[in-house]
Amino acid sequence: MTSPPCRSRRERGARVLLGAWLLGTALFGCTPEPRELALLGTPGPWPWVSGLVSHGDRLWLANSVKHEEHNSADLYSYDPRSGEFRYERHLFSQGIGRPVELDSLLFWPYEDSRFHLGIGHLVVTDGERWELRVIREARLKHLHGLIASQGRLLAAASWLSPRLLASADHGRSWDLLYGPPSPVGRVDRILRLAELSGSLYGVRVRGLRRGPHHLVHLGAEGPRVATGWPEGELRGVATAGGWLHAVVVEADGRGLWRTDGRVSERLGDGPPGVRDLAVDASGNLWALAAQRKGGAVWKQEPDGGWKLEAKVSGGLPQEIHLYGGHPYVAGRAAGGSGALWGPAPPAPPEPTLRPPKLLAQRSRAVVDWPEAGRALDAALADPRSYEEGARPLVELLLPLALAGPPQGFFSGRLDTSFPDGVADLLEGRGPAARWQDLGVWALLWAMTVSGTGPVPLEWLAEPWTQPPNDRQKYFDPLPAALEALAWVGQRDARTLGALVERLGSENDPDWLTGDVVGALAALTGERFGHDVAAWRGWWAGRNRAPPTE
Repeated sequence: MTSPPCRSRRERGARVLLGAWLLGTALFGCTPEPRELALLGTPGPWPWVSGLVSHGDRLWLANSVKHEEHNSADLYSYDPRSGEFRYERHLFSQGIGRPVELDSLLFWPYEDSRFHLGIGHLVVTDGERWELRVIREARLKHLHGLIASQGRLLAAASWLSPRLLASADHGRSWDLLYGPPSPVGRVDRILRLAELSGSLYGVRVRGLRRGPHHLVHLGAEGPRVATGWPEGELRGVATAGGWLHAVVVEADGRGLWRTDGRVSERLGDGPPGVRDLAVDASGNLWALAAQRKGGAVWKQEPDGGWKLEAKVSGGLPQEIHLYGGHPYVAGRAAGGSGALWGPAPPAPPEPTLRPPKLLAQRSRAVVDWPEAGRALDAALADPRSYEEGARPLVELLLPLALAGPPQGFFSGRLDTSFPDGVADLLEGRGPAARWQDLGVWALLWAMTVSGTGPVPLEWLAEPWTQPPNDRQKYFDPLPAALEALAWVGQRDARTLGALVERLGSENDPDWLTGDVVGALAALTGERFGHDVAAWRGWWAGRNRAPPTE
């Protein structure tokens, strides 16, 4: 007689390792029927895949470094019909905030912009075109994530204290909803957002190191800890069935909690090793459980129990997302590369919707450019402009960059005679930088925001000599120039040749090569990613091709 299919029983096997699940099926006389998710690929050179998000007929993801300071973050998309990965964009960020889709547009926040000018950055794409957005309404360092709510973008951000912002025009302008001061030296952040019955909640953490998380209600009175919610690290947040659920890592282990806004309750341990949660289009709650050699995907049943839906092997899974009716899992492969697991292709995509027209973030200000140039020249020569990491200079540059300056307005000032001085950054916790370097970076940033050039190419030929620092903050002109090239659209043959020549330079750190790759991909539309040989072959073939009429 065939044993009945397995169904997990509430509270059974609490804190049991994943390997015990199959043993349990034998003990209870049931036949396991979970499928094995395929290892779909290991896109990019960095050790983690994260940021899974649906966008039309492709699944999008990020490849980056987690849990340490690093200077590369790349975006890829995956076609479930063909199994093809496609390099999409390089972000000038030390981390990836949580992305979101709104009105068939996809938004990617820079969790820690490498420009580090107290300005929040994000990009928006319709799948082909890209635009850069800046948040000028509040001083920011981190942009931790976005959610879509009632046609608006909501952003969780921070400097030293948390910031909550909203945009009703696809990120071109923002309202600061919450942003109190914070005592000097005390970090207070909202790491992610969630919505429950029209109310907004956030995951709040205090302290420079990883401290206890709190689930807070974000009302008019500011963050208030959810009634009855325990203190502990939150690993997953999802809203289903009128409840907000989260995985809480407590002192004695981890458990699954939920709140309806009035009371909070523990649902037991949930699936053993539960790490992340997701909700499908029908409102069903899913859970990802993991250990170092694999994991499993579970689906909650109407009676509150859990059904084992799929297994994951060959790495460490971290994140789950439902796309096209199937679970996809992101994490790290056993070999150390970022990995994506899911149904083997061909698998169904989600329908493609027509996105709205992308509109640039430009102001309607009328500027007297000769007079603005004189004011900028005076500011560049003034030592007071370099206080607070050149914050006064940035505040002068931003409205000019958004007003559509003429070509050469910023780049013509890159050889300015800057004053002598050194600035401490990050309240003294970061590397020192010369005022000249800060001035050049601020001008290159203004060129990036405005999309105006030209960007000088001599920096592309200079060897990299910067010593490493533990913050991974560098104010050499080269990285900022590479980012500016991508957004200025400087795609003449001399520029492309200089970029290809720079690829794989002997002393360049891997992340700097990633900046070169990002600039080339943005300028050419080619999808070679980090394949240096493919870029060189493409360039050689282009130069051999006869000119077109």
